[in-house]
Amino acid sequence: MLAAFPGFRVEVRRVTWVSREACFAKFRDRPGYAEWRDRLISRGVTQVWGVHVRAVRDGPAGRVQIDAADDVRACGATLARWRGK
Repeated sequence: MLAAFPGFRVEVRRVTWVSREACFAKFRDRPGYAEWRDRLISRGVTQVWGVHVRAVRDGPAGRVQIDAADDVRACGATLARWRGK
């Protein structure tokens, strides 16, 4: 990513945390699904992280890794209470 955006601030955000089965259900009809599924299973992966990448001109150039997973989980817990689950 840094090579593709020289001089940019490249933010890599880990934002979602869902079960492998939920990802399987979401991507079942997509090209390459079987290979992706088999690779996850062979590696023993049980949870899949969603990653968002953003390149911006503001701020110092380079890679910044942001882990927002705890914030996402906290929002999910609040939403579950709000829904009464």
